[in-house]
Amino acid sequence: MFASSGNPRFRQWSQAAQPRGYPDAIVETVAGTANARVAAVVKGAADLATQLSEGQPSAAVTQAVRTKHADLVEINPWPITWYLALNTRIAPFDDLRARRALDFALDRQRLLDLTVGQGFGRVTCQVLPPNFVGYRPYCPYTADPGGAKPWSDPEQQQARRLVRASDIAGRSVTVWLPSYTEFGPAAARYVVAVLDSLGYKARFRLTASTTPSNAQISFAGWYADYPTPGGFVAPTLTCAAVNGVNVARFCDPAVDHQIARAQSLEISDPQAAYALWARIDREITDQAPWVSFANGDEFELRSARAGNYQLNPQWGALLDQIWVR
Repeated sequence: MFASSGNPRFRQWSQAAQPRGYPDAIVETVAGTANARVAAVVKGAADLATQLSEGQPSAAVTQAVRTKHADLVEINPWPITWYLALNTRIAPFDDLRARRALDFALDRQRLLDLTVGQGFGRVTCQVLPPNFVGYRPYCPYTADPGGAKPWSDPEQQQARRLVRASDIAGRSVTVWLPSYTEFGPAAARYVVAVLDSLGYKARFRLTASTTPSNAQISFAGWYADYPTPGGFVAPTLTCAAVNGVNVARFCDPAVDHQIARAQSLEISDPQAAYALWARIDREITDQAPWVSFANGDEFELRSARAGNYQLNPQWGALLDQIWVR
């Protein structure tokens, strides 16, 4: 794709909103793996390697460029929440105690390392990412709820108590790993091991298509089209979305009512809306339709001759603001 900052039709109406770009031309190529894009920058054949939809570079490549080219690496928060969707309509996760037991039992740091990658992202327990309005750190599923970090370690004893109380030990559970999550089987094997430790008979299955509606548990992630709580929660955790991207099939009319109220307040009383979004986030986390485990990072590598790197939190690097010496 080619674009010219010398477009005669362009008029800078606001330097803050849309400043005039520096490059004479921008050539953007959307192709190749993340490793290949990094290699192109290192060799001087490109000036910026972005993550896009092909995932992170491999651990070996990432470590190499962070060691040899640390001043050229850009790692930025990515407004995505990765989670395990627990089907609230079928056994065993139609029981709140079963959902909360898995929330307590999983080592979120280990799951983050197996999925997003070591040195990327951050552990979470809740729906909203940290850079959203209405976000308040919250994690009831930790061994140290009063500690310095929202999540510290799994709480296995509480997890086993909940399993015993719900009388669901011994049930068969299948973990689904869709290909679009870009995660490998190691993450699914770890979740299966945790389920087995709780007394289930677990296995995992890979699927190249959409997760089936009767899936008990599956890996998923959500990246909103626009960075507002409504754009994050409404499409994924409301009654109206049950037959859509609401993989957990979670439906609570009281939560739906609060979501509608928060959306209506965003214009008339933003502060009240933000407080309500924080409450909604906590209430959904308590009901545990998701085992949220990680918020992502976006890895980008720029060349030594590229300067004035600027980031838009929604769209990534601002290509027209980069200059090349």
